[in-house]
This record gives sequence, structure tokens and C-alpha cells, in this order.
Amino acid sequence: MPSLRIHIIRHGETNWNHEKRWQGQLDPPLNERGIQQAQLLARYLQTCPITAIYTSDLQRAYVTAETIGSALDLRPQTDPRIREMHLGVLQGLTIGEIQARYPHELASLRDDWLDHRIEGGENRRMVQSRAYALFEEIAAREPGPEVVLVAHGGVVRVLLHRLFPGSAAAKQTPIENTSLTTVVRANGDWELERLAETPHLTPHTPPHGAIEAQ
Repeated sequence: MPSLRIHIIRHGETNWNHEKRWQGQLDPPLNERGIQQAQLLARYLQTCPITAIYTSDLQRAYVTAETIGSALDLRPQTDPRIREMHLGVLQGLTIGEIQARYPHELASLRDDWLDHRIEGGENRRMVQSRAYALFEEIAAREPGPEVVLVAHGGVVRVLLHRLFPGSAAAKQTPIENTSLTTVVRANGDWELERLAETPHLTPHTPPHGAIEAQ
């Protein structure tokens, strides 16, 4: 099986990220900072032999992917299977509002990490199922050598959990805006080459550290 490198990227910043407001499948745009992050990432990736870009159809991911595509002369392919997790009643609320109104949801999301289904929304296993289905399709059909997948913090986490089930990285590592997580297929197995790194942002726009899995 030929070698393939997949760069899994979280979208640029939105005002809701900065406000620690959970987005889910609501669709706020990138803010000025998020656009700058995407531009810096595009410049960073410009010398990589990337042959395809896949993206969530939510605009914060699509505009990030489009910015990268402009630098690489590639048109992003949208796929709703890598949308963020639907957060049901939590969508549009700040973390403070969620703690006050739905503390049981936060506790269940922590304690039953994969299978707790938010009222009116999804659980992480559902997100993992749809996102990994696309990941497998990409791995089967793309000759590479490198492919970009632009998605969301929650999607990055469930893919890491599926690819590396024994690793704590999926739950514990901060996934910053426009961070790069790179996996490489060598001899049929996937290896983690880079985990949520932001080399393109230093010293230009250090990440805010906003809560990401929204």
C-alpha cells in the first residue's frame, strides 16, 4: 500500500471561539484573526506536495480550506460528514451559560466521552462514524502523496480516537484554531507524525487557547 500523509486541520478562529461560545453545526464566519491564521497556514503549506483538499461544508472550515486551496491552486471538496458534532441544546451558548443551565450535560460528556448523546444533538460515536467513513474513502482513493482535511476540533478528536484508540491525545490535547495534526500511512498502518501543532502562528498570531470542541 503506497505511503499517504493526511493533514487534519481545525478551522480558523471565529468570534464565537473567542467568546468560548459553542458552535456545533451553527455557522458563524471566520473573524479577522481567523482569516489571518488561514493565510499563514496556506503560506506554510505552499511547499508541500498536496494533491487534494477536503473540507466540512460549514463556512468556518470551508473558507479556511479555500484559503489554503488558493495558495496551492486546488479546489476544496466539501463533505458534510466532517461537520462538527451537533451540540443540540448547547449550540450557541457560552461555556458559562452551559455550566449554569446544563451542568449534567457537561458531566456526561466527560464521563461517557464517546456515547453520551446531547439533548437534541449527537454523541461522539456518531460523529466518529461519519467522519471516519470519509477518512477511509480518502485513504482508499487518493494517491497522495499528501492530502488536507479541514474540519473541526471535535472531528479531529474522534478521528484520533479511532486511529489511535490507546492514546490519551484525543481527549487531552488542546486543538487550537488552524492547528495541524498529521497522520502518515506507512506499510498499511497509520502513524501520528504531528499533533495539533501551530508552527505557522509563531510569532505572528499566537493562539488564544479558546475551547475547541464546538
